[in-house]
Amino acid sequence: MSISDLEAALVEAQGRWKTARNSSSQEDVATARETLLRAQRALFLAKGEETALACAWEIPWGTGAPLPHVVSSGMSTYLMYVANEPDPDWDGSYVREMRTMDPHRIALVKFIDCYAYQFGGPNDEVLVGHRLWGKGLAPYSAHVIANSRWLAEMEHINKVHPGYHPDKWRTLKHYLLLFHDEQFECLAQGYTLEVFQDSLEHVAELARTRLFERENRLSDSFGDKKANRISLRTGNNG
Repeated sequence: MSISDLEAALVEAQGRWKTARNSSSQEDVATARETLLRAQRALFLAKGEETALACAWEIPWGTGAPLPHVVSSGMSTYLMYVANEPDPDWDGSYVREMRTMDPHRIALVKFIDCYAYQFGGPNDEVLVGHRLWGKGLAPYSAHVIANSRWLAEMEHINKVHPGYHPDKWRTLKHYLLLFHDEQFECLAQGYTLEVFQDSLEHVAELARTRLFERENRLSDSFGDKKANRISLRTGNNG
């Protein structure tokens, strides 16, 4: 389709969305919303602009308070949150308190070869001000950002390094996950995802243990090499 055809399709999808928002049918609303997002993504991808694509995330979170937490170092990055747990007995008349010490279905995500991450605002109340709003961005969802400005900026910075190789940067993806009060985004090759029936505090401790175990293994390895070099130099100097 041409750009003009895609623009016309977006205008039509926007009209359907405005109509559906006044509908009592949740199915109609969901269908119109997905149609609008597909039209946005198709247009801005065709233009070569930064676009928020849907990421098929295996364990979704709810619209309330999934309590996302991050444990990270320069070598590993873990994200954890309370997975969506629909309660058939909840009628919406009260607020369900979420506490980190209580057992829940907890998702633990390890991002593979994570180059950088950002965590914090904006929250869901100001998403309409996000640069990707209207370009495929969906609240409470996971995305992969096509034509990422952030990824391009990081690659540009690294081009001055003598070991720079463009193939490495082709393996990285820009992930963006939108929660109720926070957003998490990172540049990584991929991710692994585990689910626990436990408290968020215990899962955070597990992530912390894994992080430092890996760092300690690497530190021991570097330490051995450094010790060998020192003894070699000492021997030569003697």
